Amino acid sequence: MKDNSQNNQMDSIIPENIKVKILGLVEKAGKTLFLGIGEVNMCDDGFGPYITAHFSKKSSDNFLFINGATTPEFRKEEILDFKPDLMFLIDTCDSGDPKGTVILADEKKLVNYLPISSHTLPIQLFITSLKGDLPDLQTYLLGVNPVSLVAAEERFQYKPEELELDDFERDPNLPFFEINLTPEIQGIADKIIEFLEELAKTE
Repeated sequence: MKDNSQNNQMDSIIPENIKVKILGLVEKAGKTLFLGIGEVNMCDDGFGPYITAHFSKKSSDNFLFINGATTPEFRKEEILDFKPDLMFLIDTCDSGDPKGTVILADEKKLVNYLPISSHTLPIQLFITSLKGDLPDLQTYLLGVNPVSLVAAEERFQYKPEELELDDFERDPNLPFFEINLTPEIQGIADKIIEFLEELAKTE
């Protein structure tokens, strides 16, 4: 008999109320941006880039996926051209919950959950900068409490068997270095990818 206990556990990783909230927000928005943020060389801090890199070639008229890495401000022009109504920041956070807990926080609350920062520009300043041009932009944090933020001792190229150096120049959403999430956080990230893939099909 097949053991479904692990699958059932993984399905509960993303709380149902968070899924419902995201679905409701996306249904009301015209255009939605998913912006992954983090340092891929700091273990679970690569959570956001891991997710958005998966969607590097899957953006559409209503959904844009960007790997902002540690400098999302460098992608500001692209974001403004897209003119999103809704933005989800995908990042590690410290909400005071157990490691591996997924949270969804609105703009008023997210600043309290992002003391973990490898970002060049404080995220609140970046949001303020965007809202100078997009005053009606709604912003939410889709975050996870990391298991580890230990820096990698060695760096290896991201998917060397599939990608050449020219690929990284053509696609800024591809991280140059391999992303080494802990097994727990990678499992969560993969479940979020599955959820976002289904979400994108509903547009």
